[in-house]
Amino acid sequence: MYALVAQLAEATDSKPVQCGFESHLGHQIFTLIRRPSSLSGWRAAAFSCPPLAALLEFWNCRIMESLAGRMNELLDRMRALEERVDALEGTTPSPGGSETTGSVGYRGEVNIGDATYAYEWERPTAHLTGASWDETMTNLAATAHPVRGRILQHLLHHPASVAELVEAGIVTSTGTGYHHLSALQSAGWIQKDSRGHHSIRPKRVVALLAIILAMEEA
Repeated sequence: MYALVAQLAEATDSKPVQCGFESHLGHQIFTLIRRPSSLSGWRAAAFSCPPLAALLEFWNCRIMESLAGRMNELLDRMRALEERVDALEGTTPSPGGSETTGSVGYRGEVNIGDATYAYEWERPTAHLTGASWDETMTNLAATAHPVRGRILQHLLHHPASVAELVEAGIVTSTGTGYHHLSALQSAGWIQKDSRGHHSIRPKRVVALLAIILAMEEA
């Protein structure tokens, strides 16, 4: 801004400016440029010099217009980013749409102790929404007990017999342990070896952890 005012001052030394001010205006502005002690000094000078006040008002408007344009540009970019995030997190069903498309899947590769589990599964959305959920809900319901949750969490790290689960304080008695283990085994979550040790079926490890993850609040 100082450079522009200086150019105006130089121009007014030799001829009147377009708005009709005399050449001595250039000397007045040049003096203000050389000794602008403070912003208040500029304002005071502007009141005593109407042409300078008009010039300052003009550039003030230009600056505000530039800031407003920049703000609108930033808002547009923010809206575009929000739309991209919404698209990544999930789409909103379109009103009146009847077609079911897309797919749902999960995958994972985990190391627990000395064991490594890798699994991936995916199904079309139409298959998941169209098939009966009865058997799936029955198998899922087998895990819906705090004691069974503790059993599964323990078996993730340590295959165990019923007696070992009692000793670890996971179940209160062998009878209770057999009851819960039988339900989990019937639902396909765990398996038992020839020594009577129970463990989670390898292909269920990632699925179990995916269910736990899915129930976390985003």
